[in-house]
Amino acid sequence: MITHELEIRINQPVEAVFAYLTDLTTYTRWQSGLVEYRQTSAGPLAVGSTGIAVRTVMGQRNASTWQVTELVPPATYTVKGTSSPLAYEIAQTLQPTGDGTALHVRFQAQPTGLLKIAEPVMAGAITRDFEDGYQHLKALLENEQARV
Repeated sequence: MITHELEIRINQPVEAVFAYLTDLTTYTRWQSGLVEYRQTSAGPLAVGSTGIAVRTVMGQRNASTWQVTELVPPATYTVKGTSSPLAYEIAQTLQPTGDGTALHVRFQAQPTGLLKIAEPVMAGAITRDFEDGYQHLKALLENEQARV
C-alpha cells in the first residue's frame, strides 16, 4: 500500500481554501499531468457525486473515475477512486489557524495487477506529485489573496 501524508499552511481563510478545493475547474491549474477533472453526476458536489479524472502519464492519456465519500464544509473533503487499477483515497482536512488554514492531506493507494510490481517507483512519483501540487495550490491561493 502506498501512503503519503502532508500538512500545509495556507495564508487564506479556511472557507476560501475549501471553496477552491471543491471547485473542480481549478484542478488542472495546480495538478501537473491532469488534463481534465470534472463531475459526471447531476447537481451540486455532494457525498455520492461522481466524476472523471484524465491524466497524461508517460505520454498516455489515462482516465479514472472517482466518487465523493465525505464532504463537510469547510472541514473535510474525501474522494475515492472507483475505476483505476490503482484503488485510492484522498482525504483532505482543513482547520482554521488564526488568519490562515492548516490543510492536512492523506493519500492511500493499493496498486493491483501489474502496477503492484511498480509500487516502490510509483510511491516516489506520487509523493513528489503531491508535494508539488499542493505547494502550487498554496502559491495560487496566496497570490489570489495578494491581488484582492
